[in-house]
Amino acid sequence: MTRTLSIVIPHYGDPGPTLDLVRSLRHQKDAGDVEIIVADDCSPRPFPEGHGYQLVTRATNGGYGSACNSGAQIATGDDLLFLNSDLSIDADFIARFREAAAPWLPAVVSPSIIQDGHAVPVARRWPRAHHHVLEWLVPLARFHGRQGYERLVGTDIAALHSEGPVLTDWVTGVAHLVPAEQFRAVGGFDEGFFMNCEEVDLHRRLHLECRVLVVHLPQVSARHVGGGSSDPARRIGWVTDSRFRYAHKWGWDRRLLVGMTAATGINLVWNVVRRAGGRDTHPVEEFRGQMAAVRHAWAGRTR
Repeated sequence: MTRTLSIVIPHYGDPGPTLDLVRSLRHQKDAGDVEIIVADDCSPRPFPEGHGYQLVTRATNGGYGSACNSGAQIATGDDLLFLNSDLSIDADFIARFREAAAPWLPAVVSPSIIQDGHAVPVARRWPRAHHHVLEWLVPLARFHGRQGYERLVGTDIAALHSEGPVLTDWVTGVAHLVPAEQFRAVGGFDEGFFMNCEEVDLHRRLHLECRVLVVHLPQVSARHVGGGSSDPARRIGWVTDSRFRYAHKWGWDRRLLVGMTAATGINLVWNVVRRAGGRDTHPVEEFRGQMAAVRHAWAGRTR
């Protein structure tokens, strides 16, 4: 029996990109039995009612996981495909994705994500303290995108270079399919995460409690603009808060605190040297900002 599919799009901000994605989904070729749900996360610009999709409007802004949960509550499909609102897809994306995913279901499944013309790391290894600490280090930032660096910060390198399906630990939440029965069995997304880490936490619970596999499908792709629903100036705070919450939940928050504090000190020294060499940096201000983010995340990790 063919599995039915519900597509859930969490929305916040400009309705334009979400409407474009909905239109693309409504005109998919050979997509099969699909329902489309937009979950408006108390957006300052409310998403309009329309034909061809269902609209859920939240009374409060709860973040990505909360919006996805609200959409999933009314979904009737066997599988839930969560899509970021700033994705663009080809006319046969759903058909190709469903065909490639079918042999693995029920499973967590993700396509390849193209951003700025390149495939970005989607398949990841379970987070560990050193992944986040190394990513926090300013001296290593220039190596971003290189294979050695990506391996050190938790990218599944084998999946990144694979041309066919590959099993991995978890996949980023830009576009990921989750079996509805198991999603509900583990309670859906943990709404204590406002933005970031909610998908890895979900995938880990699905793996441990329901033995659900996680599969990356690089042969199917979607294009991502990035940052379509968030303020860039606030992202570092959201990411840091979420990483500390995840670390607390899974038992290594103290290691993360020690590592992040040490890395912030290294960043200070590095920026002082760069400033002495004529670079336009503000070492003390950046140090204070980074330490403030770490302290805020530590204090809020148990909420």
